[in-house]
Amino acid sequence: MRSGQQTLRDIDNAISQARETLDRTTRLSAQLSEDRAAIERQRLDAIRVIASERIGLLSSGEADDVRDRDIQRADRQAEELLENHAREMAALLNGSQQAKSELERLEGERETLEDEVNAAIEAFDKAAAATQAKLGKNAAYKKQLAQVEEAEAVVDRAEQKLALAQADETRKGEPYRQDPLFFYLWKRHYGTKDYDGGLITKMLDDWVARLCDYRDAALNYKRLTEIPKRLAAHVDGLEEQAEAERRALKVLENEALERDGAAALREASTEAQARLDALDAQIAEAEAHYRDRIDAQTAATGKNSDAYNQALGVLSEALRYEDIPDLRLLASQTRSLDDDDAIARLIRLEDEAEDLERNEEDAGALIEKYRRSLEDLEDVRQRFKNARYDAPTSEFPMGDLIGSMLGEILAGALTSNDIWDQLQRGQRSVRRGSDFDFGGGDWTEGFRIPSSRGGGGRSGGSRGGGMTRPSRMPRQRSGRSPSSGKGRGGGFRTGGGF
Repeated sequence: MRSGQQTLRDIDNAISQARETLDRTTRLSAQLSEDRAAIERQRLDAIRVIASERIGLLSSGEADDVRDRDIQRADRQAEELLENHAREMAALLNGSQQAKSELERLEGERETLEDEVNAAIEAFDKAAAATQAKLGKNAAYKKQLAQVEEAEAVVDRAEQKLALAQADETRKGEPYRQDPLFFYLWKRHYGTKDYDGGLITKMLDDWVARLCDYRDAALNYKRLTEIPKRLAAHVDGLEEQAEAERRALKVLENEALERDGAAALREASTEAQARLDALDAQIAEAEAHYRDRIDAQTAATGKNSDAYNQALGVLSEALRYEDIPDLRLLASQTRSLDDDDAIARLIRLEDEAEDLERNEEDAGALIEKYRRSLEDLEDVRQRFKNARYDAPTSEFPMGDLIGSMLGEILAGALTSNDIWDQLQRGQRSVRRGSDFDFGGGDWTEGFRIPSSRGGGGRSGGSRGGGMTRPSRMPRQRSGRSPSSGKGRGGGFRTGGGF
């Protein structure tokens, strides 16, 4: 069994590993880009040797004029472009490192603030538990509690009658709805002020009504459908009365919390939580900034670099009419072996450039893979925080499995949705010293209750003199339409955990 905070630490560690892996891979890609630049510089050196030897022939008048000046000019332009590119890459690398450092600083600050939140929650929890136990001995509170329970019991019985009436209407009303003649007239509001039909239509409808004995059938069907409507209105009235009793109970509890100083502790807990949420927002912004820096660095690496492509264009333009056989022919006119060696280097450098090109493609694929893994892990962490699964009241029974799945995300075998489904299924909430809705639903925030599980019922041993206290948290009544806008407590009772 691992706590929510331990599980969040596991996710943080996996994110840190993903960042390190992505950082190493982007560095590798940058190194490959530098290697390609080095090859281009070596090619330029080889071309300079050939050009230099050719200049000697031109000076002595022993060679025809060729594009040696074009090659020299291309050398200078390409070198300048590659030098600018190197400076640009250094600035981008420095920017990504600064963004990473800032992100790590904020995450370290969060650990400290998290301890403050936990301490504030614990202080409020103890104070609220003491208030709850003391209030349980108060005669006025006991009386109001009994009135709430009686009012809710009355609503429950009325809801049961409503459900029976609805079922009876469904069963007994079906034959009416299945009768095509009757239901045709019913939908046209035949026999009521809402009926609309011309002379001939009315004559035909009168004839149909006589065929199916519509008037008696309509009276019976109307009575059958009116019963659930009246009962539903009755339930709504009872619910309003029960809600008034719950509000009165909440007033007593809030007054007790204020009197004992627990309300101030709750506010301190909420304020600490707000600071933690604000820091999480900063972390999210820092994560986005770090990704932007990595993207910019990737965009300026290798073939994606404008400077690199411009340098290649300059050299290609200068050498597009010069192939190895042509260069060999030029070298054969000189007495020196330097240009012959330069041509041999050009042949070797072409092979190395092809290898580097394949390696750059592989590195680019790895960057994209590790970037997706990092985004998936950051998405899991954001969902984890939004669901408040890192609350002191949250725990997970399958720590080893989560750790394995985090490793699978790092390897690119799973996505954030895969591990999130497992986290949702496995999350459990532990008991605290007081009920999280003691004093009304407003206090839920003070305990940092996991939001994905905060709407369920609670049960357990009683506290406060063996009393059972209803919740004022809204719930949907069975057998009623969600659009009715009515609701009441969902069966929580004092003594249940978080």
